[in-house]
Amino acid sequence: MKVRIKNFQSVEDAELEIEGFTVLVGKSNIGKSAIIRAIQGAVTNREGEDFVTHGADFSEVQIDCPEIQLEWKKGSGYNDYVINGDKLESVGRGAPPHIEEAGFGEMKVGRDSINVQISDQFHPLFLLNETGSLAAEAISDVGRLNEVQEALRDAESDRRGVRSTLKVREKDLVDVRDQLDEYDHYDDDMAQVDEVRAYHRDITDLNKELDYLQEVDRKKSTHEDQIQTLGPVAKLDVPEWDGDADLKEVESLERLERQFERGKAGLQKYAGVEKVDIPEWDGDALVGEIETLSRFSQRAEKLLRTLHECKGLDDLTLPDLEDLKASQEEVEYLADLDVRFKAAYGEIPTLKQEVKTLGVAIEEKKEELHDVLHEAGQCPTCERGVE
Repeated sequence: MKVRIKNFQSVEDAELEIEGFTVLVGKSNIGKSAIIRAIQGAVTNREGEDFVTHGADFSEVQIDCPEIQLEWKKGSGYNDYVINGDKLESVGRGAPPHIEEAGFGEMKVGRDSINVQISDQFHPLFLLNETGSLAAEAISDVGRLNEVQEALRDAESDRRGVRSTLKVREKDLVDVRDQLDEYDHYDDDMAQVDEVRAYHRDITDLNKELDYLQEVDRKKSTHEDQIQTLGPVAKLDVPEWDGDADLKEVESLERLERQFERGKAGLQKYAGVEKVDIPEWDGDALVGEIETLSRFSQRAEKLLRTLHECKGLDDLTLPDLEDLKASQEEVEYLADLDVRFKAAYGEIPTLKQEVKTLGVAIEEKKEELHDVLHEAGQCPTCERGVE
């Protein structure tokens, strides 16, 4: 893997080649930690721009390996990646997914996340400071043994389910066989059923014939009664039929009957009225009075609806006007507090981000302090002098 670093902290322009496990050694204050931070910044998209060399506009890190070709540029107005020849501009916070897919992502160990490819002098080697259970879990994740174990657990669960289903099906098979034994004489029984069905069809046909004969006998009796009734009649004169004239007379009589009923209903409305004085017509005055009466009618309907809605509120006590003013002031005060609360709540994400940024800066300053103390011949942990 080839790495080139430009304008990152104290590194103005450096190029190195990494093969397998590589350790940077050398005198203090020559940029070893800066190289480590530059590679970490490229694979994690380090936030901020305080690492840019004084006087430069941006820092640049290039990584070329079989898994990925990466160029990272970060600084004032720069937050760009070029990955495998494709330029990604304004990628935002965090590294693009291409880097994790290439194997440079962080690994989960217990509750912490670590980068197994890069480590500085103040961090122990991978998993050496972890408990045996966490180390085993991490190695299992790397070897994908957890997937094998999960598959084995699923297979065992499926096997138990299949065995349970097999037992149920075997019992069902025994029950079905027992039921099948009960049908040894099935053919004989079905032959008897066919005979019964044939008898039923014959009986049904006979019942239909019997019903028909009974209906014929009833009609015969009816006709005989009619013949006996008409026996004394020697001759019957049938009047001539003038259909059109008779129909017209019937329709005329029906119209007269309808007119008579309407007139009768009208007379009933005016029963007892001997004389009716018809007032003189004053159109404008009458129209005005009608409009006034219409408005009064609408107001009366509104009042009636209001009275209906307020039905049962005879004992309602209305609050004092001063109490209402005090309540209104309290509501306005609470509304003002609500606006201030929402404004303060909206600033929380910004404050959280600032705290996170300050935390990152503090960690970097601690690392620089460790470097300075070590270079000054002082232990970074107990601050005692060392040779």
